[in-house]
Amino acid sequence: HNVHRGAEAIGVDLPPEHRELAERAADALGIRYLGVDLLETDERLVVNETNARPTVDAETKYDDGFFDRLAGLIRETADSG
Repeated sequence: HNVHRGAEAIGVDLPPEHRELAERAADALGIRYLGVDLLETDERLVVNETNARPTVDAETKYDDGFFDRLAGLIRETADSG
C-alpha cells in the first residue's frame, strides 16, 4: 500500500546490492535526493518506481545525520539556483 493511502513506512537496513541499485537509479536520473521503490523476487531485484519528492516523516526511520545531510542538500540547491 501507498503511505498516502494509509500504509506505514518503516526504516530498514538495506542489503548492499539493494542500496547499490537504488543509488544507481538516482545517479542515472541525476537526482541526489530520490525515493526508490524496489521489488524483489527469488530471481531478481528491480526498480519499480522513483519519487522525486519522497515522504520525510518519523526521525526513527532515518540513519544518524540524515536530516543534516538533507538540510545541506537543500541549502546547496537553493544557493545554485
